[in-house]
Amino acid sequence: MPAPQIVSPIPPHSDLPPGQYEFQDGPWVVESIIVDELGRQTFRSSYDSRTGVLSTLKYLSDGTSTSLNDKGGKSIIVSVFNEKGWIVSQDDVTNGISRAWDYDAAGFIKHSSVEIDARSPSPGQEPETDRVPDFSWTSQDEYFGPYETPALKVLTSDTEGLRVAYDLTGTVTKVVHSFETGALSKTVDQWDDSVGARIPHRHVAYDQTGKIVLEDRFDKAGVLTYETKTLLDGAHYAMNVAADGTHIQITETDGAIRLQEVVRPDGSLFVSKLSTFATVESTPHNDVFTSSNGGATFIFADGFGQDVIRNFHADGPHQDRIIIETGREVNLWSHNGTDTIITVGNGGSDTIILKNVTPDHISLSDLFIV
Repeated sequence: MPAPQIVSPIPPHSDLPPGQYEFQDGPWVVESIIVDELGRQTFRSSYDSRTGVLSTLKYLSDGTSTSLNDKGGKSIIVSVFNEKGWIVSQDDVTNGISRAWDYDAAGFIKHSSVEIDARSPSPGQEPETDRVPDFSWTSQDEYFGPYETPALKVLTSDTEGLRVAYDLTGTVTKVVHSFETGALSKTVDQWDDSVGARIPHRHVAYDQTGKIVLEDRFDKAGVLTYETKTLLDGAHYAMNVAADGTHIQITETDGAIRLQEVVRPDGSLFVSKLSTFATVESTPHNDVFTSSNGGATFIFADGFGQDVIRNFHADGPHQDRIIIETGREVNLWSHNGTDTIITVGNGGSDTIILKNVTPDHISLSDLFIV
């Protein structure tokens, strides 16, 4: 073959007659092209002197082609294309990533896969420390064209699993996602929806014994509607949201209710049960608390509003405690002849009414003012 022709200015590649060409593409890149007798490009290469990367594209007689990125004589990325020019595989040698694609007759991707070997050297790895990640994983995706029967799109790996179901319009109708990490052996997200839009979903976490330690459910707007979880001390917590936005919350220890409360739409609390040694904090709204068997602790910070405590144990072995976090003056007054009202400050905006407890059964020394 004759020596390469130096072409300048660079014509459109499709306009090149048969021959071998070499031209400068900017100050740093030299590109070479070979065109056969039928006007087809059978070879193209590009060398970037700044990065030292040589990229070559070879067209084979069967219509397929291969692409190779080379640096310093070492392959970096190798890609293979079919006769239609669609990529069918790619190997990223530097980062240890291999990809593959499969198509149907209409050109839709039917299947794709990824394999990652994190033990392969990567640009971010420091060879002198000999540090290498200790995991590898593979993934596979199944795709279905619009004229095929709806089925699952599946992603699986050593550490993750994902399943997605679609309807005829391509709308996602279900998603299940799981993985393993740390103390949790499995976490699953599930969405179920037959009409599209925002998808209600469910999130479940298991510990390594298979016991559920967390379950969250969300509506189409992404709002949490239900939650159950295991607390750090082993207690069980459950929360459900009613249609009007009211949150019903229960915390149990060994099957016994520690705390049962309602968070009303305005943000205020209505605590119907509070067990011995349990603690509850007031909100800036008007709250109602109920002590079950005494020994409970109620915490109030400045700006807590006008609150009520029912079944307050003013004395005895299980005396309830009131902690008031304030720097203002605190006073006790009789209220309606049968109750005690605790006022914080002079404005009357922060008050605590102890139902059926008269002031002679309580004193300021029974309060913890901090």
